[in-house]
Amino acid sequence: MRIGIFTHYLPGTVEETAKRARSHGFDCVQLNLEFADWRFSATETTRDECHHIREVFHRHGLSIAAIAGYINPVAPNGITRLTNLDRMAGILRLAKDLGSGLVATESGTLNPDDDWAPHPRNDTPAARDMLVDNLQVLLAQAEKHGATLLLEPAVGNVIDTPEKATWLMQAIDSPALGLVADPANFIDGGNIDVATSVLSDMYAKLGSRILLAHAKDFRRVDHQPRERHHHPSDPRLYGGVEYPAAGLGNMDYVRYLRWLDGLATSPPLIVEHLDESDIPRAKAFVDHTLTSIGTIEEHPPK
Repeated sequence: MRIGIFTHYLPGTVEETAKRARSHGFDCVQLNLEFADWRFSATETTRDECHHIREVFHRHGLSIAAIAGYINPVAPNGITRLTNLDRMAGILRLAKDLGSGLVATESGTLNPDDDWAPHPRNDTPAARDMLVDNLQVLLAQAEKHGATLLLEPAVGNVIDTPEKATWLMQAIDSPALGLVADPANFIDGGNIDVATSVLSDMYAKLGSRILLAHAKDFRRVDHQPRERHHHPSDPRLYGGVEYPAAGLGNMDYVRYLRWLDGLATSPPLIVEHLDESDIPRAKAFVDHTLTSIGTIEEHPPK
């Protein structure tokens, strides 16, 4: 199994980020689109620029597992929504030039103030219809350019349960649409006590569409959550739960990684929700867990 990291956890120039990612023992990255010396523009970025970014990482022994193209596809402000969709269309057009045809995004929220916060209208047919309509526009671009759009379900968004993710896959049924596995994204203050059942639903319903996986954790806390994607003012959704780095919470990682290792799609695993100082511990935790279930051989980082 390939193990990687989001590049934004290693800020710097493209060269500096690639060098540091490799020094931590990763063999791939999920590519964020902003560095100290380069940022993506849907209208101005060239294929030559993309090839240069890709080659810097390749030179350091890192493949591009996927592109971080996160937008809110159902933003309630029409101008913002069109801007988001135009940006994603540009990313899909150049994704393979950047090194991976896989582009990840969220399913979005109708909250007017925060692209991750919940909103009562998220759980309505109108919200789901808007999401399907906008995804179909983007999937036409993905198919045109040989890319695959990956949706990452999450609490607070329109698609926030394994059941809704299954519904979406059936409603659209496009080979250019896949999913990101992130079990912690399905857990909130309302279901943390039955997390094993929730995660079993994910395993049972979504495996064939998983092309990328994330590694973070979840745990109950009695203080205000620190992660920026928390909205503790909504106790039904987030109350008493935070999402730390892998190995710092209550997720059954043996079960999760054994499941990932058994998928025919062989998704890369990307660690997240951590400070750079915690990368060695999180990487060692993932490596040790994989070794314990027999999927990798122990070896020192290259």
